[in-house]
Amino acid sequence: MLVLVLVFIALWKNFARKVVLSWMLAWIFNLSGLLAIYVVLLGSEYFSNQSFRAIYLIYAICKIWFAILLVHGLSRYLNQNVLLANKSLKLVIISILFVLTLFFLKVNTLTIQIIVYTIIGIIFATAGIYHLIVHNKHKRVLLPFMFCVEASVFLHHAWALYPTLFGAEVPSYMSHISFLDSIAELFLGITCLFAIVYRVIEEYQHSNLEMESAQQSLRQLVDNDPLTGLWNRRKLEGFIHDLDNRSTLIYIDVDDFKTINDTWGHPIGDACLQRIGICLRKVLTSQSGLFRLGGDEFLAVIPDIDDNQLAQSITQLKSELAIASKTTPAISISVGIQVLDGKTDFNQALKQADENMYKAKKTRQ
Repeated sequence: MLVLVLVFIALWKNFARKVVLSWMLAWIFNLSGLLAIYVVLLGSEYFSNQSFRAIYLIYAICKIWFAILLVHGLSRYLNQNVLLANKSLKLVIISILFVLTLFFLKVNTLTIQIIVYTIIGIIFATAGIYHLIVHNKHKRVLLPFMFCVEASVFLHHAWALYPTLFGAEVPSYMSHISFLDSIAELFLGITCLFAIVYRVIEEYQHSNLEMESAQQSLRQLVDNDPLTGLWNRRKLEGFIHDLDNRSTLIYIDVDDFKTINDTWGHPIGDACLQRIGICLRKVLTSQSGLFRLGGDEFLAVIPDIDDNQLAQSITQLKSELAIASKTTPAISISVGIQVLDGKTDFNQALKQADENMYKAKKTRQ
């Protein structure tokens, strides 16, 4: 018990969580109860009957609070409504009244044992069954199962000792039953420790997922154009660097975009740019790199596309944009095409695609 208490104290210092606090206090109460029994065993000849019962009642209340705090921690661990939440003061008052009643009624130690075993068994059984069968959305069964095992141990003791209230002898094997108690509590303590370790791992994994999600969101904010959702110039360099095969650059510029803004207003102009982004994603292949270079200028980098497929894609793109939608007027675009291979400098190819786009625009005019 002392080792468990020290381990839980170390966990509380490094992993301050309410569930750890509840279980740390539980094992401290359990250790205190055992120390009370040791005091009785080592110095029974020095105590009066009244003092003997008082120390035994200290043991009793420590064991009851051991069970209460373990149940409190189990509810917190499973993220359920805490069974004993906001009832601490009432439980303390009830505990004090319980101890005083037993003390002034001069209840003997064997009767105290039966009462304590019954109360603890009911507490553990109620919590174990509730979290194992009735309300366990996380499907974590080991810890509630260990509570049921612990409940069976205490309820067995109460059942075995109950006939003594009517004059029967204490069963002989009960003098050696403390070994079973120790083993049961040891396994319960180890299960609690493993539960906390599992919770720590879960929280670190959740934190890592949140961090990765935040990094992904940050990358999207940095690399994506906020209006169209296409990549921006910052992403372009990395995309080109990763290209392995021959690609085709399609430089796109909106015809008379200033007229659209002047006639329809800037919100409609923005809607036109968004529509172009949607059409680019729809018409071109999923391997394409789609970029908004700025203003009304767009760039598509398409790997491994033959001339016929390229011509069909550009024709489809122009045709779809040429039809007015519910939110935008008809949009006309000019397109410049340039092949990019391993022998061509990208900046030079981009410049050539831009020049080809302007040639197409003049031809249209």
